[in-house]
Amino acid sequence: MPEVGSSMSRGTVREDYGNFPSLSMDYGIMEKTDNVAVVPLNAGWSDLGSLDALYDAGKKDRAGNVAVGDVFQENCTGCLLRGNSRLIVAAGLSDLLVVDTPDALYLSPRGNTEAMRNIVADLGARKRSELDNPLEVSGPWGSVSLVHGTGSEAVRKIRLLPGAGLPCGLLESARGSLYVLEGKAVAADTKGEETELRRGGVFSLDGKRLDKLENPGETVLEIIECTVCGDSGAGENNTCGRECIFP
Repeated sequence: MPEVGSSMSRGTVREDYGNFPSLSMDYGIMEKTDNVAVVPLNAGWSDLGSLDALYDAGKKDRAGNVAVGDVFQENCTGCLLRGNSRLIVAAGLSDLLVVDTPDALYLSPRGNTEAMRNIVADLGARKRSELDNPLEVSGPWGSVSLVHGTGSEAVRKIRLLPGAGLPCGLLESARGSLYVLEGKAVAADTKGEETELRRGGVFSLDGKRLDKLENPGETVLEIIECTVCGDSGAGENNTCGRECIFP
C-alpha cells in the first residue's frame, strides 16, 4: 500500500500512525493482487472487529447474556455487560451493549455497529483526547493509569510485572516523585546513577528525566507518581493534561 509507505517515510510508526489511511487488509492488499493462495482453516476465527462480535464470541448464560468484570444483573436477556473497574448493575435490559471503560460508558442496542463507526469518526473530528490518549495503557510489562489529572497536577499509578521495565515512551513522560507502594524497584535518571527502592521508598526526579524504571523482584511492583506541573520538566506547555501524561 503506497499510501502507508509514503506516510511512514517522514518519521517513525508511532509518530505517523495517525496519518495512515483507514484501509482493511482485504481492500488494501488482497483485492489488488493476482498472485495469492488461500487455504481454508476451520478454527473458529473471528477478528472481533465490533462489540457485536465480542458478544457473539462470548460465553453466554441461560438468558443469553455475556458478562465480563464485576457485573450484577437481574432479568436481563441477550446483553453484553462488560466492566472495567466499577460495579455494573443492570435490570430488565434486553439486547443491549453496555461497555464501561475508564474513558467512556457506551450504551447501544445490539446490531448498531455502523452507528459506532460514525460516533468514533465524529469524536475524531472534534479532536476528543479520549480517542488517542486513554486513561490507562497496558502491555506485557504491566500498566500505567491516570488516577487524577488537572491543569496543574497529576497522579499516575504504575504497575510493573516481575522482571519488566517501563517502556521508553512512558519513561519520557515521567516526572515529579515516585512512591513505591508494593514491591521492589530500580530507578535511574539521565545521570545514570541507579537507586534501589522498596515499599515506602521515594525517588524524586527534580526536573530531570527518568532513564530507567524496572522491577527486579518476584512480585508486582506498584508505584504512585505525583507531579505538580508548571515547574521545570513538566512539558512545553507546563500543564498536566492527558497528552502530557501519555505522550
